[in-house]
Amino acid sequence: MRWSLSEFLDQITVQPEGWLMAELGEDAGLTLGNGPGAVFYAVLSGTAYLHGCDERPIRLREGDIRLVLAGEAHSLHCSEAVMSSPAQLRLSPSCDIPGKIRIGEGAGGALVLLGRLNIGWPMGAERLPLLRTLDLAAPYGDRRAANFRIQTFRVFSNGLGASSVLKHLVTMLLSLSLRSDAGFLAAFERSVPLSTPIAEAIAMIEANLSEDWNVGSLAQLVKLGRSTFAARFHDELGQSPMDFVAQRRMHFAAELLEQGRHSVREVCRLAGYKSETAFSRRFSRKFGHAPGKLRMNRIALHSSPA
Repeated sequence: MRWSLSEFLDQITVQPEGWLMAELGEDAGLTLGNGPGAVFYAVLSGTAYLHGCDERPIRLREGDIRLVLAGEAHSLHCSEAVMSSPAQLRLSPSCDIPGKIRIGEGAGGALVLLGRLNIGWPMGAERLPLLRTLDLAAPYGDRRAANFRIQTFRVFSNGLGASSVLKHLVTMLLSLSLRSDAGFLAAFERSVPLSTPIAEAIAMIEANLSEDWNVGSLAQLVKLGRSTFAARFHDELGQSPMDFVAQRRMHFAAELLEQGRHSVREVCRLAGYKSETAFSRRFSRKFGHAPGKLRMNRIALHSSPA
């Protein structure tokens, strides 16, 4: 199975865990600890520096957008020097409108929109050497484009439904950045296609997520021994068959809940879970909030008067 670039990009999903608009004073800084997923930064005014993502601080000017793909601890400061006691920041789950916070004193700091994101990559993406950080402003780096980005994120980070709009904006910017990144494109062209049995297993999983899959049943369908199938699946995708099934079920469930047409119980069944409690527990651990909260926020958004 060989992806085209469009097919690969179409399979990328972005699910926000929380958004925050942070106003940093000139002497301020903040740190984010280790955590799953990526962290998004858009500098809407001033200048900030990312520390801990590269050998040297990464300067972010007004209009710059950066995605920290690695889940390692790092910090953001308004100066190239690390502040002695930056604020410890933990993003609270937010399904609709970004919260606001002021850190530090003095003018001349920075206004930064940041978010914690769970990014779902297509199967086999684990074999591609993705960067620790990705410059989402790189495809359109001139000053006029920077001003447009600033105004876009200022406008769309306010009001009901902001989280959903921001999610789609980030998804689009991520696709634009990957298709223009020479290193990524070279690695993508060199990527090895999946073997026929593994591709067949994945196609069956994707088409029947509600099926009660296990390693033995999948191996039998593609005519491989259980151990051989499990080892080959892990070698080609970098994860076990059941981890892959669980990942796809979670993202499928999130898509259904965002549509708002199914109850949590129905989504639980369609995603292949027999226990609503087990489903809710896994969903909350994956996305940082309960499935019912995502669904109710979506329904509230669509039922709100214009």
